[in-house]
Amino acid sequence: MAFNPKRYSRDLFAAFAAYAAVLIGSRVAIRSFDIEGGVAAALALAPMAPALAVTAVLLKHVATMDELQRRVQVEAFAASAMIVGLVAFAFGFVEGVAAPRPSMIWIFPAMLGGAGVIAPILRRRYL
Repeated sequence: MAFNPKRYSRDLFAAFAAYAAVLIGSRVAIRSFDIEGGVAAALALAPMAPALAVTAVLLKHVATMDELQRRVQVEAFAASAMIVGLVAFAFGFVEGVAAPRPSMIWIFPAMLGGAGVIAPILRRRYL
């Protein structure tokens, strides 16, 4: 199956929209109804289901790419993972001394965003 950018965009938008809806809904429910304990934990984890759907869309997208596109995307993600990992590692050294304590929730979006920024740069190498 060849890569279909319209289908990819549609599927990714739907997965991100579901993520946003579940994230907002779970947060509103926890705050509005003073939910605590296991139910609050389950609601807090509810956005993971659409996040897994986003991951599935991305993996399906990579599987439909030709070898060159796949190489660029995998190299971009590897570079992004290394950069984000090094930044997190650096924060670990100064944690509690002088640096703010960023939430772990930013790691995955930073990796995806980094890959999105790095991929066009790597693509130029093959033009």
